[in-house]
Amino acid sequence: MSKLLVVCGPTATGKTSLGLKMAQKFNGEIISADSRQVYAGMDIVTGKDLPPAVTSQVSNLSWQGRFLKYYEIEKIKVWGYDLVNPDQDFNVSFWNECAKILISDIRSRGKLPIIVGGTGLYLKSLTVSMPDIDIPQNPDLRLSLKDKSADDLLDYLSLLDFARAQQLNSSDRKNPRRLIRAIEISQFKLSGGVSASQPKAPTDVFSICLTAPIQFLKSRIDQKISQRIAAGAFFEAQNLLATFPPDLSSLSACGYRAFCNPDWESSWSRSEHQYLKRQLTWFKKQPNLFWCDISTDSWSDLCFSAVTNWYNN
Repeated sequence: MSKLLVVCGPTATGKTSLGLKMAQKFNGEIISADSRQVYAGMDIVTGKDLPPAVTSQVSNLSWQGRFLKYYEIEKIKVWGYDLVNPDQDFNVSFWNECAKILISDIRSRGKLPIIVGGTGLYLKSLTVSMPDIDIPQNPDLRLSLKDKSADDLLDYLSLLDFARAQQLNSSDRKNPRRLIRAIEISQFKLSGGVSASQPKAPTDVFSICLTAPIQFLKSRIDQKISQRIAAGAFFEAQNLLATFPPDLSSLSACGYRAFCNPDWESSWSRSEHQYLKRQLTWFKKQPNLFWCDISTDSWSDLCFSAVTNWYNN
């Protein structure tokens, strides 16, 4: 079986719920494509929505010397959670490596791999050749740039690689972490470095993108935040920020970043609403997506009909 199903879209659209139903109908297993859910212990704020008393199980699949884990939810294996600890490096290249290991294993057992998530770059790495993701990090360069402002970093990138600087969108121009990565890539290429070649991307991919009017989604986001606070999000954030340095990339997720503000819940909500807009902008630019509006009555039937046609051909 060479097929790959993708269930993507912005936050609060019910991707995991749909993914589980798809897995039950089409004999599949889920691989999470969420850049915050890869971290162990970051469960409630990031919305893993694990059932009570469900614990991870260790597989015999290994990646970079560690065994990959999965959760079994509604009798479906869900992979891609808890890949590293919050203080360990993780990036799109690492996720891509894990995803390919998991896709190969799932297919070898005659099942359908279903990628579920909203981290656009993770999803894109599976379907589009992205040689830049394999360019290694440069710790010395990162150390020298870590205290510079976004404006200083953009100026530096413009001097180093004007074309790349011009291609950045307004969000990336204000994001020091992304600017440092852009500098890192440009410096690597200018020094004559060559990234590792990527295996050919899968060809038989069907991608469902869930969406809805923005006010509808904002309301769902706020409901989910209230549910997560009731489930213990405050204490999870408090414990993580007491255990790990607050400037870790992993803890830049909306709920943890907002924890430092006096009005935590409102700040969290604002951050999630802003993230929603960025996700919608990203997905609207992506080709070959089958869009389903979850605010309509028949959206689920539409999704299953489309996937059935693709799966049987």
